[in-house]
Amino acid sequence: MTLSVLLTAVLLLFPGSDARTTGPAQEPSDSTERQLIEVEKQKTLPHEPLEILGTGFYKPSKIEEPYAKGFPPIDLVTGSTPAEIVGRVGQQVAWFGIVREDTWVKAGGDRKEGHHELLVEHKYFDGLTDAHQQIVSFAGGGDFKAILPFPEKKLPFKTLTLVRCYGEVSSEDAGIPTVDVKFVRVWPWNNFAFMTLDNEKIPDRTNKRWRKGIDIPEQAYSATPDTSYYEKLLGKQKK
Repeated sequence: MTLSVLLTAVLLLFPGSDARTTGPAQEPSDSTERQLIEVEKQKTLPHEPLEILGTGFYKPSKIEEPYAKGFPPIDLVTGSTPAEIVGRVGQQVAWFGIVREDTWVKAGGDRKEGHHELLVEHKYFDGLTDAHQQIVSFAGGGDFKAILPFPEKKLPFKTLTLVRCYGEVSSEDAGIPTVDVKFVRVWPWNNFAFMTLDNEKIPDRTNKRWRKGIDIPEQAYSATPDTSYYEKLLGKQKK
């Protein structure tokens, strides 16, 4: 089945950025740095009934492709093998996760510009996804921080959305890595769903804080997720 094409709204972090020439192959200087947020167009809630379900390999979007090309294939999946997100300082990563908190941080110290510091609940990913929506595991490797140099204090997406953060792990504190983000792709509600990961070799290291009050079903997947699906598994999304 042909993968469905998702329309995207592209928001440039810096005016004058050219999505066609960005990527991890060359380390940009401060004057030429180009960084992007890509937000999927949110589908109507709930999904329309589907006649056929299709599964295939993850396909980066056109704007995402230059960033994905900078990684070995094994680093583009975190779930097909025992995955650790700790001990990765200095390495390039492409992690999936649910945005739990967003804090605006003023310029200071090593950071010359104000930025967003996202607290992200990591999610495992085995490289496979649905044709009509993104799929990740409900289990993950723990929390990580994502430094997003978006100049506006208000992000163009909400918390509790799914993101994929491309960048370098710059530090780690108390088992929580910090990723300096170069590109982030965002899936709002109704564009993604979870799979239950049942594999003893890949332990679920999710922060227990995010599981309080959550009644985890035996099967976390839904082909037609609606608002109640996300609220049951993630909590209520702030307006």
